[in-house]
Amino acid sequence: ATLKLKKTAPFSALLSVNGERNSQKSLAEWIEDWADYLVGFDANGDTIQATKAAAAVRKITIEANQTADFEDNDFSGKRSLMESVEAKTKDIMPVAFEFKCVPFEGLKERPFKLRLSIITGDRPVLVLRIIQLEAMQEEMANEFRDLLVEKFKDSKVETFIGTFTA
Repeated sequence: ATLKLKKTAPFSALLSVNGERNSQKSLAEWIEDWADYLVGFDANGDTIQATKAAAAVRKITIEANQTADFEDNDFSGKRSLMESVEAKTKDIMPVAFEFKCVPFEGLKERPFKLRLSIITGDRPVLVLRIIQLEAMQEEMANEFRDLLVEKFKDSKVETFIGTFTA
């Protein structure tokens, strides 16, 4: 028998944004839509309200600098090129988020940590990625298994996690 738990709407939204390339507008709107479940963090670990994080995401400035050094001698030559790119905003930019939700009906609420990456180019592309998602999925599977074991403790039903094909 196969059992598939029903994802909650917040958890489905979290999974849908995980690893996806977003424009500033689409990520800011996602943050605003799910603000009740989100808290942002700056580089120092201080909290940022979701509404302020969304405003910071909407106003990103990309600064790119390039330095080239050339040296020519009789029997040698040297060239070096250094490029620096920085994304910043007038507001405090979030570097990470915590999204708290009940992932599946019947399981407890848990915090999911997200890392924010900015890919620079013509326009900034923003990516949110759940940190250690696989470990979180394992925890949820174990929690569900423990719930089943507790419910069936008076019967001889053995509970396993994984897939089996005969």
